[in-house]
Amino acid sequence: MGPGADGAALLRHVAQRYLSPEARLALQALYQSDRLAPRPPVETAAAEPRSSGRLPAAAGAPQRVGPYRLERELARGGMGSVHRAVHPGLQQAVAVKLLLAGAQATERQRERFLLEARAAARLRHPGIVSVHDVGAEGEALYLVMDLVEGESLADRIEREPNEPTLWNTLGVIHRRRGDLPGAIEAYGRAIDLGDASALANRGVARGLSGDLAGALRDLDAAIEATPDAVAAWYHRGGTRLRLGRLREARGDFDRAIALDPKHAAALSDRGYVRSGLGDAEGAEQDFARALALDPTLGAALLNRGALRQRRGHLDGALADFDRALALTPPMIQAYALRGVLLLKRGDHAGAVRDLRRYLQAAPDASDAPAMRRALADAQAALARSGR
Repeated sequence: MGPGADGAALLRHVAQRYLSPEARLALQALYQSDRLAPRPPVETAAAEPRSSGRLPAAAGAPQRVGPYRLERELARGGMGSVHRAVHPGLQQAVAVKLLLAGAQATERQRERFLLEARAAARLRHPGIVSVHDVGAEGEALYLVMDLVEGESLADRIEREPNEPTLWNTLGVIHRRRGDLPGAIEAYGRAIDLGDASALANRGVARGLSGDLAGALRDLDAAIEATPDAVAAWYHRGGTRLRLGRLREARGDFDRAIALDPKHAAALSDRGYVRSGLGDAEGAEQDFARALALDPTLGAALLNRGALRQRRGHLDGALADFDRALALTPPMIQAYALRGVLLLKRGDHAGAVRDLRRYLQAAPDASDAPAMRRALADAQAALARSGR
């Protein structure tokens, strides 16, 4: 994979190449829990990083959790705050992450926090901070991690403002926080400073912001600069797919897979394209290869299930939707697909259950009106049966 791979693509590449299947499952859970966390607004423009210094303590933050004495707050994010702490008996400095909401945390937030702790505790890698403990102090949930000393990215950029890789990294952080304008600006600074690998990253951010023409320009330039950049081929295929240019997207996914035969997401997306082009058998083969590489790839399960449903292979479709819902966290769209399948099979109670769950989780989804009509049909059929 080329150096321009952004957050999710880089994570996928590292997991597939270097981690065991069990560790990949844990990392998937950790990454998904982080994606679900609400992102705080970004107050500092990408072009003007400033050192945050010592952060003020969170309102109501305890001075001690379990045996750990909290010394000062290091950072704060969408779900929690991270503190420098000391274990008095061992005289060992650690990092302690607290769930910010404390006593006001919803059950969903508490579950997500514990999911992150358990998933991270299963990972062992030199590039991953280890988790050593998790617990509760009154209503406060906390997890204990290695403390890694060092300067912040803002401090480093202030010290080395002309280092392009720092701006590229800042772009990745902005993108993960949902600040696409900040990401695009930071990637632009990296490109201006000579980092061609940031072209693919900016293309991804532009695509996410809805600027598909700008995304294609950047991804074309990234491929021209680095013809073996897997991420650029993969994301250009995804952009062309969004534009409905299926045959061109197929060519890009072919190239990405030729460069990296273990790119599970590219195999999954090529399977979707082949399905759209009428090559059902080829699509099944791509989905199978993708899931052999990454059994947690929810998009492959959803799309293979939908393909099997269209082909009349209902048992296989149901199995795929069941697997998608068994992921941590579950693929919510699978409730809609499974609900419609159960309605067609006459399991009206199951259809009502699944469609209600989907509409509760995604009431404003583009397919919500159709799912409400399906739910009404299932409820009417259930009423007629007297159940």
